[in-house]
Formats: sequence, C-alpha cells, structure tokens
Amino acid sequence: MRICILECGGTILMGGHPRTNTYTGEEIFSRVTLPPNMSLAFHKMAGCDDSTNITYPMRAKLADTIAAMYDDFDAFIILHGTDTLAETCAYLTMTWQRLLQKTVLVVGSQRTPDHPRSDVPAQLGNALRFIQYAVSQHIAGVYTLCQQRVLCGARVVKVSSKHLKAFTTPGLRPAAYIGTEVRPTPTARYQHTPLRGAPLPPAIHLVQRISTYAAKADQPADAFIHAAQNGLIEGAILLGRGSGNIPSVAWKDGEPSWYDAIRIVGRLPHPVISAIQTEFAGEDADLTAYAPGAMAHKAGAVSLRNLTPAMADVKFRMALQMHRNPFAVQAFIDKPQMNELG
Repeated sequence: MRICILECGGTILMGGHPRTNTYTGEEIFSRVTLPPNMSLAFHKMAGCDDSTNITYPMRAKLADTIAAMYDDFDAFIILHGTDTLAETCAYLTMTWQRLLQKTVLVVGSQRTPDHPRSDVPAQLGNALRFIQYAVSQHIAGVYTLCQQRVLCGARVVKVSSKHLKAFTTPGLRPAAYIGTEVRPTPTARYQHTPLRGAPLPPAIHLVQRISTYAAKADQPADAFIHAAQNGLIEGAILLGRGSGNIPSVAWKDGEPSWYDAIRIVGRLPHPVISAIQTEFAGEDADLTAYAPGAMAHKAGAVSLRNLTPAMADVKFRMALQMHRNPFAVQAFIDKPQMNELG
C-alpha cells in the first residue's frame, strides 16, 4: 500500500515562537508506527508554509499535483494548517466530485510537534489507521480528521483555534469513528466501479475577484459600491443578520443602505451578483422569511442556502465562472452534488 504525503505547511509542521515551519513530513511521521505493508512518499508543495497564505491558484496546483501522481499511489494525505483547511477540503471536493475514486485525507493539528501535549502523534496515527481501512474497503472522497472523527470535506467548519475538538460538519454526521476499530457511517462514500481507473480532471479555476462584507445597519455600504463600480469585484458575499436579512435603512441619512447597494451593483453595465449568507455556519439563508431578506432577493441577491462558509465561497465562485445571471447562479447553488447541502 503506497501513500503519498503532501506537505502544505501549518501547525502540524511548525515549532518555536513565533511558530514557523520547522519540521518535515518525514520527521513527524518517524514518530509513529506504520501499519504493515504501508510505505510513504513525501512531496512538499512550494509556497504553502503557512495556511493563511494559501490561495485558490495554490489549491489548483495541489489538485493537479495529486492528479499527476494519481495512478502511482493508493491514497493521499495532505498535511495542512487548520485556518484554511476547510477551504481546501471544499475546493478539492468540488474540483473532483465523484470522479475521485481514492481517499484524500487532509490532516492538521492544533499543537506543534514540539508541544509537551502535542496532538500530532495521535492525528498521524489515526490518519494512517483510517487510510489503511479506507483503501482496504474502497472508500473514496475528500475527508479531514478531528481526533477520533473522520469528517466529510464538503461541510467542514473550524469552531475553535484552541481546543483539540476544532472541527465539525453541521447537519452531517462524521463519515467514520476511530476507536479500537474504524467504524464507518452512511456518510462515507465508496468507489463506483465504472469510474475506477478513470483519470482525475484538471483543477478548476475559480473567479478570484470576490469580496465578503458584513451587512450591518451601522456600517456604510460605500466600499462595496465603489469596488463594484470600478470593476474591482465580480461578486460579493454579504453576511446577513438572522436568517439572511439585509438592512434597508442606511447608517446615515442620504447614504445608500445595503439593500440599495445590492440594487445599484446589480444594475451596472457589468452587474455584480450579491450572495447572502447567514451569521451561523451551516444554517439556511432563507430570503423569504422576513421582509428585509425578501427585499434583498427582489433586488437581485441570491441565497447561499445552508452551505458552510468555506463551501459557500467555493461554490459561489464556481457559479460565477459559468453564469452571470442570478437565476442561473441560484440554480447552481441549489443543486446538491457532494453532500455540501447537508
């Protein structure tokens, strides 16, 4: 069983203070016992020392690297920082979708390898145990690991920067539990025989000019309007209140409200589409529930439904790569593809 370890930086490879990349993949894996008949090969991704700096073009390069080595390995483990791990999981999930017929496990840690109570050995040990089981049972898909829980990459949310139980998948149970044995759940996806042996497609390239704004009644919408009018953005994610409500009252008399802003940018010669997300990860942005949300929808805004923040960002960018009509964008967001809607 051949496993490829791809190093994308993060706390799992860091040490010292302030934390910087200190260790290699080979060094940290030397501290755990490999299962029988398993061999590891290591590949360092350039420019990925801190996950804060990982961009979608870097994720595209990661996807293409895996695609190029796809036939040479039985599974892949990506060592990754936890701050942007959810975005990488979402991107890889939507890039390959069901064409991925092997296991890709994205693994991070909350503590450095040199921490006296480091979680790195446990994370790596559980990762190898799950990979061994996944290959033997033909499990496919993108997953991450949070202690003894294997989580589906389509709905990963980071909920803590301190605690070891740092990730969850709202509305979706773990794909597997790791105890004395690995116990999969119905969330786990298995290989589809007709697709075995098929090559992975090239990485998808997403619209990059997307900005996120907190749409609050006390916050001016001028920066959003200015960016749209000057061609600096192609789309915007607005964080609404409650179930996705957008203020229709301006922060100051005579100034545009966020509702006005949606209407203004949607009527430009090159319209900018506004997508509304709730404050609460994984909860539905129901633009029909209250008048402020309904007004925003009538002005041309689309709903990001109950997508997690990471998946909402990826899927909205994908939608804009293909469509510039709000109705077509909404239809793409609404169509479930990889458990991303829970």
